[in-house]
Amino acid sequence: MSEAERVASLHKLKNSQKITKLQIDELIVALDDKRYISYDEREELAKQSIKFKNSYINNITVELLMEESNFELDSLNFLVQILTDNNPMVCEIAALLLQRNKTFPQSLRNEAIQRIMMLLKENVTTHRSLHQLDNSRFWRLDDVLFETLQALISQQEYIK
Repeated sequence: MSEAERVASLHKLKNSQKITKLQIDELIVALDDKRYISYDEREELAKQSIKFKNSYINNITVELLMEESNFELDSLNFLVQILTDNNPMVCEIAALLLQRNKTFPQSLRNEAIQRIMMLLKENVTTHRSLHQLDNSRFWRLDDVLFETLQALISQQEYIK
């Protein structure tokens, strides 16, 4: 997939009503894509009303991870499952997406909370520093998990 095709695909994802499991897989791949989008490609994409602040595909992906989203139920189940993935980046993506989810069945929220608490309690890999997702900070998985746990608990209290 070319740089322009990847960006167009991410733009389509950005405008989705509900994010699918396939789109989550695409986010995982795109976050590891460090290709630069040239000025000419950005201009061509802008003609199609596709605009992002960043010029690197992985940074565009981070922009998407920071936005509030809605997910199909099977996508939410998938995100909760991959919280315990052996790849810290996959776990981190799941946690970031769960933080910003608008709709969340109570039973699935409880399962996510339990998985995160288990990871924080038992998993040494959460203490490793991760790659720099954006230009503002290096992300540690345990920090992201704590933020996600806080968001899930506060959403739960808000619903009561």
